[in-house]
Amino acid sequence: MVPLGSKFGSRPLAIVAVASLALLAGCSSGGSQSTGPVSVGVIAPFTGNQAFIGQFFGQACNAAAYVVNKAGGVMHRHMQCVQVDNTGDPADAGPNVAKALATANLDLAVGLDSATAAVTVPLVEHANLTLVTLNGLSEYDHNSDPYFWRVEPDDTNEGAALAAYARQRGYSNVAVVFENLGSAQSEVTGTAKGLKALGVHTAISLTIPSNAVSYASEVARVIAAHPQAIIMDGDPQSETTFFTQYNQLSKGKVPPLITTTDLLSTSFTTALTKNISKSFVQKNIAFLGYYFSNDAQAMTQYKGALGKLLPKKQAAQDLTLSGLPTEYDGVIIAALAMTMAHSAHSSAYNADILKVTQPRAGATVVHTYAAGLTALKAGKQIQYVGVDGAFKFDSSHNVAGQFQVFAQTSSSGTSPIATVTPALVTQALG
Repeated sequence: MVPLGSKFGSRPLAIVAVASLALLAGCSSGGSQSTGPVSVGVIAPFTGNQAFIGQFFGQACNAAAYVVNKAGGVMHRHMQCVQVDNTGDPADAGPNVAKALATANLDLAVGLDSATAAVTVPLVEHANLTLVTLNGLSEYDHNSDPYFWRVEPDDTNEGAALAAYARQRGYSNVAVVFENLGSAQSEVTGTAKGLKALGVHTAISLTIPSNAVSYASEVARVIAAHPQAIIMDGDPQSETTFFTQYNQLSKGKVPPLITTTDLLSTSFTTALTKNISKSFVQKNIAFLGYYFSNDAQAMTQYKGALGKLLPKKQAAQDLTLSGLPTEYDGVIIAALAMTMAHSAHSSAYNADILKVTQPRAGATVVHTYAAGLTALKAGKQIQYVGVDGAFKFDSSHNVAGQFQVFAQTSSSGTSPIATVTPALVTQALG
């Protein structure tokens, strides 16, 4: 176990690495247990080029487990988060996830990034394990598996939202540069479609390799296209290299960047502040992510959990990172459903996810796990409205796409600067 500085009774809140769980293969059986900790498997890349995604997913689960445990746990059982490292590579993801499902006694699975979802989602579905996922693959737009719950719009919607924001800013000629990562490539279709539908010219469209030593040739091509702005997504290291070289080759004339909140990482913004300027980072980078509510109760508890678990600067910046608020809410929703069903077995609590999220006459609106727990104990019906607002799942267990755009206002602070509505995303998708 790796202690993270917060305790439930005498036990530390922890992420347990699946590598160590493999040692238990001979003496443990798959599926949920009726006693012991409630285990949430965080399926994400914790090693490799996309390890920053796993870091974000792990933080979201830890924050949710912290507030659940602080309120007394799930049916007085401690909640813990378990790392399931898919490495960001489908070849590794299949065996690693299969091993975790067989040995870790998981009660819930969260995460599953787009790069490996095609391999890992079927494994989780076959195990009849409730899955709260952030993967953006469009093939799950018409999902029929009852255990599948997607708490963010798909990547096609996010790509369209990037295009829509470019149009909102009045740009008529933009460059599109996406890294050859699954998590970035899945946005390409929506971005291209959105730019065309909204009448924004694509000056140049490039796919660049991950973690190249130099992007000089690609940068030169983009400079020659004279874009008003650049829409780009990838990992922090690659984008840092790309824009540092852009600044050098263009003699400091770098167009504004429109990217996703995945890039709101300290390593990226600190490097660009040093290599370009603080002014560029704070005034010329727009970070787009899934919309979240500023409800005082939900946000206060979410901020408090991150503040307890992370260094101060990182906690402040990570508030807006894509995936953190939605996954946090997803774990809270599942915990409330378990409480309603008096069971952590997916077969018992899965159907109650709708019951604790959908609006209905007479339902008590709650914004925190503790408030939901109190209401359920009092025999009330509830609707959880969290950091991401209300969750209106459709018949395929997907949610609509509303997005928010942030600017970095300080080394650790951000501020919302625009909203991209579901109607505008729909328009962008034609």
